[in-house]
Amino acid sequence: MERTKQFGKEVVDLLRHQPHCRMPFSKFIPTYHHHFGRQCKLSYYGFTKLMELLEAIPDILMVLECGEEKVLILTEVEHIKALAAQLVKLLRAQKNFSLSVSQLLPEYNKTFGYGLRLQDYDAASLPALLAKLCHVVKVVDGSDGREVQLINRKSLRLLTTQLLALLMSQENHQVTKGMKVEELSQHYLNVHGTQLNPCEYGFLSLSELLKSLPYLVELYFEESDENCEDCSTGGGHGVEWVRLTKIYQFARNVRALLHTYHYNQIFLTEFQAAYSKFTGCSFEPRFYGCVGIDELLSAIPQVVWIKGHGHKRIIVLKNDMKAKPSYSMPNSPQPRENAESLRDSPISSTSGSQSPGCDADSELLRLTSPVDLLCGPVPSCLPSPQLHPDPVLLQQMDLIDFEKTPPPQLPTELESVEEAAADGTSDPPELPGRRDDSPPLCDEKNMLSMDSPGRRVSRSRFKLAANFSFTTGL
Repeated sequence: MERTKQFGKEVVDLLRHQPHCRMPFSKFIPTYHHHFGRQCKLSYYGFTKLMELLEAIPDILMVLECGEEKVLILTEVEHIKALAAQLVKLLRAQKNFSLSVSQLLPEYNKTFGYGLRLQDYDAASLPALLAKLCHVVKVVDGSDGREVQLINRKSLRLLTTQLLALLMSQENHQVTKGMKVEELSQHYLNVHGTQLNPCEYGFLSLSELLKSLPYLVELYFEESDENCEDCSTGGGHGVEWVRLTKIYQFARNVRALLHTYHYNQIFLTEFQAAYSKFTGCSFEPRFYGCVGIDELLSAIPQVVWIKGHGHKRIIVLKNDMKAKPSYSMPNSPQPRENAESLRDSPISSTSGSQSPGCDADSELLRLTSPVDLLCGPVPSCLPSPQLHPDPVLLQQMDLIDFEKTPPPQLPTELESVEEAAADGTSDPPELPGRRDDSPPLCDEKNMLSMDSPGRRVSRSRFKLAANFSFTTGL
């Protein structure tokens, strides 16, 4: 099936280089060989006849019988796409990306070597044809009359990220089935507050836009009883649904896992065990067509990227994917698992001493809501943002803590006087400024020494002199 789709893309490329996007059936094989430089091997695609292979892509190619000769022509949708690409090429070569309506047909003939036939596109006039190309060009009033200009397309990359986020925000039981295409458009309007217009991105419909993202999403049809009459009469296929591909369903789980980690990062060496614990199922890269973890994570560049080297490589969530869904994050872990995730984060590793606010921390861990604390109401257990310093206790302590026991203090002048009083040699003289109701002088000196680290208590000269002694016999 994948090879047949690839063959369909080659047929589109081949016929776009033919006049009016058509060619005789008899010239297909030599033209294919000349254009791609290789033979068209039918066995590679699982067919034995060329006509059977061409009929296997009815949404791309039509086979018309003109008398005895068969003609290959692109379908109307693919034909419009080819014309849109030609007009983009034509207008980009003009000044200010615009061209007069009266000069459009002559310039087209001059550029591509054949004329633009309106009947090939089922259009009665040139304005009717340009109306079918409203997603590519627009007709405005210029200085020289009506002009055809290229429209300014919006960024498809931003829209891709937004659509991925919407599909990843579904409930677990909805991911496999997906959602209807029209529901996706309505959901986009509810979340972003603006209508999703595919013409602003260069597509006629939302289905065509989604088909341009084959690696991210896949479209399928599901028949319903309500549309059975329409399917039988109008040739429809039922209701059109869109869902994530298998590999981006895996990316959805990776995104939800990284949302539980601080800074949305995890070591590559810890990813496999964390993913298995988070989802409750084994991790098999071969299920997604990849050999190892590195190849699998490299296949989802819209969601994660890997930084670092060797065993220190870290899986980082893309900035566009860091916004948490407004509802139902898949497989939300329990509070204990959330606490372990925060602890095991490669960035946030705290020094594990218990603080007085451990009760508040336990209350935070009991929060089961997946909404970020900064996005929701502030819990009552969070501290006030106003910071206050801890009170300083004026007591004697070793601030540097070089030794377990405080160093011996030198005797002060007050201690010398008290020793002399104890010996009874003289009365202790009254110190100036000393009053009965004042605190002891030693406390004042200790407080002064603590308030000013550079200020030291003066030593007693008499005590120092008494410490000197002469050795006899010199």
